[in-house]
Amino acid sequence: MTRIKSADATGRATASTRRAHLAVAGAFVVHGAVSGTFAARIPWIKDHLGLSAGALGMALIFPALGSRY
Repeated sequence: MTRIKSADATGRATASTRRAHLAVAGAFVVHGAVSGTFAARIPWIKDHLGLSAGALGMALIFPALGSRY
């Protein structure tokens, strides 16, 4: 079994650990940007497609329900 060292003898993070931290941070930044831009466009999508508030709510909730099952 291989052990992954997250710090060297001085307590500093290793290069692979720093890369992993940057990758996770990058994933969070991208996800936040996508979520934020989508949330800001929901009123435009509603108007563009001519949806009622109920229809838009159903359209937004069904993917979440479908991913659960």
